[in-house]
Amino acid sequence: MCWSRLGVTQAIFLDVAVGISEEGPLASGMVHPRRLVTLQRDDADFVVTFYPENLVVFRHAEPNALRKVCTGLRWKIISDGSNASDTTLSAF
Repeated sequence: MCWSRLGVTQAIFLDVAVGISEEGPLASGMVHPRRLVTLQRDDADFVVTFYPENLVVFRHAEPNALRKVCTGLRWKIISDGSNASDTTLSAF
């Protein structure tokens, strides 16, 4: 299909559909992540921060909701501090 024939809605849908699935191109390594982020606990909430700037961009009570948003935005979580056992950065 020719890209010029796609409407704006279809083009946006195609872009979003690529990043939402956990089994999609990001998980297989075909697409590079748009950002590297960390997920960590901050008092009673969890936060997503840009890496290495450590700038908080999202805050929520549930870490799974933050993981879903990061997957949809094609952001790679390189450190998941939502559980106490993981305190190191994974390979990226």
